This record gives sequence, structure tokens and C-alpha cells, in this order.
Amino acid sequence: TPADPHRITRTYRVVLFCDTDEKQRRGLQGFRRLAGDEAALFPYARPVEVTFWMGTVSVPIDIIFVAPDMIVSRVYRDLRPNRSDLYPSGGPVRWVIETAAGSGINEGDRISIGP
Repeated sequence: TPADPHRITRTYRVVLFCDTDEKQRRGLQGFRRLAGDEAALFPYARPVEVTFWMGTVSVPIDIIFVAPDMIVSRVYRDLRPNRSDLYPSGGPVRWVIETAAGSGINEGDRISIGP
């Protein structure tokens, strides 16, 4: 749900659930290109500070960090392949969402995770 009431609500289908250490290390590396309404979800059992990187992800993505209160705390947009930059959460998060670049998700938006 966008923080700005004039923006539209967006819905994403989780197609990659990274709920183990191995899946979290691998992430989208070697995974197919995400469609515009698809996402990878990284859940954490308790709030933690994390740092992500592109690794060998071969397509542009957005990385969205979600705080324990379900508010987007940080967004890295349009991250390009073949970069070794690090993307820190900047504070404790409970979820990280990766989407195809251009998600339109902004800091301050509220996230709902459910069926």
C-alpha cells in the first residue's frame, strides 16, 4: 500500500521463497527473469541487519527492505548486473523483497504479506 494515497496499490506473487540460509545466499542467482508482478521474498525470524549484493544476478532488479512494522525502510532501485556494490539494510528488517527493476515501491509504503 503506497504511503501517498494518490498512488496505486501493487500486488506481487512470490515465486521464489528464500527461507533457508542456502536459498538466502543464492537468491535470484541462476533464477529466471522475474515478471513485473513477481517477487523473491527473504523472511527473517527476528529483525536483523542484512547486506545484499547482485552476485551473478543477470537482470536489473529492485531490492526492498521491510522493517518489523511492515513499512518499507529502504529501496535500492534499478540495480544493474555485473556490479560488486553492497546494499545494506541500514537497520533491522524482517523481510527483503526483490522484484524486477521498476517496482514502484517506495520508502514509507506499507507491505502486506499473505496468501
